[in-house]
Formats: sequence, structure tokens, C-alpha cells
Amino acid sequence: MNKIFTLLFAIVISTLSYGQVMTFNTGATEPGFTLTGWTPFTGGTIYMTDLSTPATVSVNSGVWNFDSFDVGPFTGNNTMRVTSNLGDSYDYNTDTVATHVLNWINVTTVTFTRLSGSGASADYDNFSYSISPPPGDVVVSIPNDNCMAPLPNSGTYIEVGTVNGKNRYVKNANLQIIWTGTQWEIQGDDPNISGVNFVAAWFNTDDTPTPPEGCWQSSFGCSIPAISGQDAHPTEYVSDIVNLDPNPTLAQTVEYLMSSKWFKSSVFRRKRLKSLQMVILAR
Repeated sequence: MNKIFTLLFAIVISTLSYGQVMTFNTGATEPGFTLTGWTPFTGGTIYMTDLSTPATVSVNSGVWNFDSFDVGPFTGNNTMRVTSNLGDSYDYNTDTVATHVLNWINVTTVTFTRLSGSGASADYDNFSYSISPPPGDVVVSIPNDNCMAPLPNSGTYIEVGTVNGKNRYVKNANLQIIWTGTQWEIQGDDPNISGVNFVAAWFNTDDTPTPPEGCWQSSFGCSIPAISGQDAHPTEYVSDIVNLDPNPTLAQTVEYLMSSKWFKSSVFRRKRLKSLQMVILAR
């Protein structure tokens, strides 16, 4: 029985593991990806075709995790930068044979660019990666969308990692939705201000697994957003109390509200209802 369990466990692990390596043994190609600006070389390596033009690697659908890449055996004395569509950035030099570790998750495109130097293009090999399950998303819709930089704040925010035990959603490097530990926040970091200075334009105290659809509040008096998308958590609005009783009493109404998930998820609403309940019971 133990042998059978061990075998099943191994099968499950191998099924969930998507770790792969681009070896370039058949050229500057990889199934499921598009490589632009690369030329194949002998020995199963590739090099940037023109160092004055960035080279890219893009997944054809979904997202991928870029773990690491090798430089060499041929090297060149150039300072390079590789970036992702999510704002990840890593600088390196091609003067030595090395493995460069990134561990970037849920990216679609990475771009290699020369920053300085006049050496020849180095060899690249062994792009280690894994394919992620499609990430969740939430769609932010804001009327009069002019609240905080960078604009627009509306759009699709993609799940990227976690913060304080709940999913983090990003639109780009300067807009994100996170759980602070006490509330959800839609935050922006003005790219024209040096450093990282995320500020919350909207917040929601509902303690939900993912960002709630409604009941957002503005920090600056901006238009209130609505959240949709596959990861948006439904907001439970109070309706159809008559389904419980054709003529509910005030006490029954409050009892119904107290049992509502929408009120349970908010400490503020729960305290207000509890106070109302105490007043009714004292009558």
C-alpha cells in the first residue's frame, strides 16, 4: 500500500511540475513562445542579432515564470538589462560565463537591452522556465477616471503573488490592488515621483478572499469604482427579506442582517447592527 501511495504521489507531483529549459539545440525557437531578435549559433546557443535593438521572448498565450538564463561560453563586455512586462528589471554584464537567477513569475514578455559597451554579442543558453496556470484577474471600472497617477486607473489587474496572505493584483508596475491586513486597497505609485510611494485612492474593509465587487470608499473624494472579473468577490446586498417572512418585524430584519455575509465581513457594519439589535431587545 505504501508503494502504491508513493507512486501516486510521484505522479501527482510530476503532473503539477512544469519546469522546462530552452536549450536552443534546434535554433532560436521554443514551442509555445516567440523569440524576436535572436540568432542561433553552434553548440545549441543563441545571441542577440543586433545589440542596438532589444531582443524579446514572449509566451504565445497565458503567462510563464522566468527562472534563470546562462551567458556563455562566448562572452562580450557589455552591460545589459533584462526587463519584464510587469516591471521586473535585472542588470548584468556579459564579460563572464554565469547563470543569472531571476525567479520572475506570471510574465508574458521579457526584453533584453544593451545599456553600454561595445563588445560583441554574448552567447545565451538554458532559459529555465515554467508555465503557470492562468492567473486570476479583476477588472476595475471607474467613472470620471482621473483620480491618481498613473492614469487610467481603470482596467484589468492580473493576479501576481500574494501580500498579507491574499492575492495581489497588478495592472502595471505602478498600479496594484492588495490586502493590507485590515482592508483591500487600490493603490498607485506616481512614476514622476522618485522612489516607491504607493498611496491608496480607494479602500474596502470587507474581509473577503479576493477583492469585493462593491462597497468601495474613496480616500480623496474620487468617483467610486466597481470591480468585476473572474476573481471579483460577490458583494451580498440585502434583499428579499420577505422570503423569510411576508411581514418581517424589525427584530427579524436585524437578525437577518446579522446573519448576512456582507455584514459579517465588516467589523464596522457588524458593530452598528449589534448596537441596533441591543436597542430593539431592550424595548
